[in-house]
Amino acid sequence: MRNRVNRLVLGTTAAAVVAIAAAFVLFPVRAEIGEAAGLVYWTVLTLLASAMPVVLPRGTVVSVSAAPIVAAMFLGGPFAGALVALFGTIEPREVRGQIPWYG
Repeated sequence: MRNRVNRLVLGTTAAAVVAIAAAFVLFPVRAEIGEAAGLVYWTVLTLLASAMPVVLPRGTVVSVSAAPIVAAMFLGGPFAGALVALFGTIEPREVRGQIPWYG
């Protein structure tokens, strides 16, 4: 069972890397996002949105981090959205190794 999960994680990661590489080649970052400063802005905004989920009635918790990712994608194109999603959704617990990065 563990071997199947490892293959699934590896396959999904490989597909994501191929998709991001294709987005880099086919859709360069558009100037409307503001170059590197715009990418940093949207990444920081995504990190902040991830850190502050919205609590709805009856205890449901919703993350609003998708909104800045979509905004970055509209302004800068698919590759910009992929970069913002890649770096903006990293959680400190993943960096410290407390939870698996793919979980």
